Amino acid sequence: MNNYDEVISYLIEKSSTMEFDGLPIIVTKITEILEDKKKSNNDENPYDLWNNLKDNYQFLDNSQYTIIKISELNQPKCFQVIHAINWLIIQLSSWKSTSDLSLVNLDIILNVSFFIDYEGRLWKSLSQSENSLSEYLSNHIVEELSCIGSEFSANEGDDVPIHEQESLERFLSAIKNKNWVEIEQLWGRFNTRPLLKVKYIQMLLILMHLDKNALVKVFQKCIDIPILTHFMFTLKTETSFYVSTKTKNEYVEFCAVCTSLTNLNGRKALNKIENSYLLDIFKNVSNEEGRFSSWMEIFNKYPLRYPHIQEALGKMLAITTNEKIISIYIDSISLTSSTPDGSRLVVSECLETFSKHASLDRKKLLWQVAYKRWIEWNFGEEDTHNSLFNLAFSELDFAVVGYYLDCITEDERLILQNEIIGKLESLTNYWHNSSSDVSTFWYRHLSLYQPIEHAIQVYSKGGPLIMTKCSYIPLQFNDDKYIEMLIRG
Repeated sequence: MNNYDEVISYLIEKSSTMEFDGLPIIVTKITEILEDKKKSNNDENPYDLWNNLKDNYQFLDNSQYTIIKISELNQPKCFQVIHAINWLIIQLSSWKSTSDLSLVNLDIILNVSFFIDYEGRLWKSLSQSENSLSEYLSNHIVEELSCIGSEFSANEGDDVPIHEQESLERFLSAIKNKNWVEIEQLWGRFNTRPLLKVKYIQMLLILMHLDKNALVKVFQKCIDIPILTHFMFTLKTETSFYVSTKTKNEYVEFCAVCTSLTNLNGRKALNKIENSYLLDIFKNVSNEEGRFSSWMEIFNKYPLRYPHIQEALGKMLAITTNEKIISIYIDSISLTSSTPDGSRLVVSECLETFSKHASLDRKKLLWQVAYKRWIEWNFGEEDTHNSLFNLAFSELDFAVVGYYLDCITEDERLILQNEIIGKLESLTNYWHNSSSDVSTFWYRHLSLYQPIEHAIQVYSKGGPLIMTKCSYIPLQFNDDKYIEMLIRG
């Protein structure tokens, strides 16, 4: 056995087949520690529990990183953990009041569960073994989590620099006015505040695995960005997105997506369920052009930063009834003439998904909007400091090829192709102020040639719309040493 989930599941199964007398030792020890903390007016430090008890329960920590055999789990040292799990299951289903004694007992429950597994796999295993959660306990957790709030003051301390006070005032104003772009920009300056207490983390994990409907109630009216962000860091991406779709709370949607996308720990893609929830979120956000524009500025200006949204975004673009959303999407992408394949491929993933789900008319609309922007941009022509010394591509290549295939005829493609070739042939007919101007003129038009030639190749031979690991040059310029000498200066 080399999976900690399996270890926990095995211990839970054993707890239902054994009889126990009295309280587990771990419960007694934790109770004593909490009482000492209360007498000394010290805040609880859950890691003190581990330091006090780890000698007898080291196998729990070891089992997260090493192979644990069944025979090891049958040894006496596991008995107290099995006893503690049995006690937890009973407490979860029987907790019935908010008396002082019950609240103390709840603290013990949460600390015991943290000690056994701080990542929530205990609650996950309990959900799979059909263990129930007391309705009273569920309601109390909802009430307590709903009351959590953050407090920020622009006047904290006597020596707070004026620029920090101004930033905080801007941040609080952005939250109030739903200025999502500014919230995203400023939150990084304030997210080093203390994280959630362990008891709140455990409460979230309990609801995430044992009562999702109750979890939705926690988020229903919350607009506290700092608290929401810390909540979302605790929850799984799937659960964060699920809560967002159920509440349709703008603050919850924003924090769920923003936090989850920065906390994927190297995952290459979202799973099917996560993509489905994210699609629902995008559909809801796209109902408001202003909010969608802000989201695109945050999540789509530099597509390579958020590759995980592309499938859901592509599906939303295919089914939205608001044509302005198409323009907002295209205009949000920052175009660069030195785009690496990574960025182009990310946008192409979105547009390929869009192409699979959109009608021909909808595809033509997006291709036309993208082509218009691409032509106007013309590889940064308006920027006089933007010289080209190599072949350039762009994030919109997929859409531009789509335009050439779906929006114009074969004859029109040939006319455009010949016009670009004519420009390349006229290189020496113009006066250029510098060698860099010569290079820029040549590579700008050769770069314009790439998608039209690729579209012609796809039309005649088939293949994907995205250009990867391929480039084209008109036959008459193959091995042209004179042109090569000119553009190299």
